[in-house]
Amino acid sequence: MRELNNDHLWLAGIMLYWAEGSKAKEHLVSQQVNFNNSDPKMIKVFLGWLLTIIKIPKNEIAFALYIHNTADIEKALSFWAKTVSCDKRKIKVYFKEHKLKTGRKNTGIAYNGLLRIIVRKSTNLNRKISAWVDHICNYWGVVQW
Repeated sequence: MRELNNDHLWLAGIMLYWAEGSKAKEHLVSQQVNFNNSDPKMIKVFLGWLLTIIKIPKNEIAFALYIHNTADIEKALSFWAKTVSCDKRKIKVYFKEHKLKTGRKNTGIAYNGLLRIIVRKSTNLNRKISAWVDHICNYWGVVQW
């Protein structure tokens, strides 16, 4: 297997953000960098990209947990704190409303909610990522609809 180099890692972070990150909208052009996912591997890769490739200082990164109030909150906080190497008291918790009729499958011992990575004061970074995505699309000849 070929080893990953910094170009691969650079591209991985852009692609992950394109798929799972918050984008600026016409009505919200000053969007900070927010990345949401429930997969700990994806969270670790994106966080590693921010810290090592983009060189964001760890103190400029915050975390928020979105979870159903019927879940084991302490277990989930411990899980995510270990995953991102932070004090669980630094993770802000937001509760999702539990609706019995939804038939949701994300329950039980494996459910740890969704973690949001928030980069403070990152509107310019969000715009850069958007430009990098546009550049990749132009390179591959992807046209706008």
